[in-house]
Amino acid sequence: KRDLSSAWAHGRNAIKEVSMNVLSENTGMNITALNQGSHFVDLNGVHLHYRVKGNGPLLFVVSPGWGIGSFYLQRGLEFLTERFRVVFVDTRGSGLSGRPSDPAMMGSNQMADDLDALRSHLGLSTIVLLGHSNGGAIALSFAQRYAERVSKLILIDSQLFGFSAAEDTHRFLPTRAENPDYSSAVNLAHH
Repeated sequence: KRDLSSAWAHGRNAIKEVSMNVLSENTGMNITALNQGSHFVDLNGVHLHYRVKGNGPLLFVVSPGWGIGSFYLQRGLEFLTERFRVVFVDTRGSGLSGRPSDPAMMGSNQMADDLDALRSHLGLSTIVLLGHSNGGAIALSFAQRYAERVSKLILIDSQLFGFSAAEDTHRFLPTRAENPDYSSAVNLAHH
């Protein structure tokens, strides 16, 4: 039984390797840069870190741009690695990625440009991109700037620039003050 499961695992790994080689030959994909593990690459004047986990179709997950990095996403989205080869990207100034010397170069547009430079470095024509919170704002910036290079965009509780959650909350609260499900929360918010 052990020999059979070992042969099955070896055969499955060989199929994955052949599949990856075929993709590489057909698309110019940088296979070594998509191996499992931690990777660093210098792009746009920044030492950028990304971690590859899992097997399957590629899925890029971008961290927020305010310093936390992608580790919380790696833990929280671990289940995705069962079906996808996930590329967790630490944005500039976050996680293990470097920070530019000019603080003015820490915006979402620059981080979107880094994603495009990473896409190009990996030899990919398009990417599937997931962003959570501020990472969603960066993903939206990428989709706006490089629409032809994003095949799918997934946003989870995304930050949207130009909208104010505080204003929306203040509009919502008076409409729920008389509702018993919300009344105590409305009272607390006003005090």
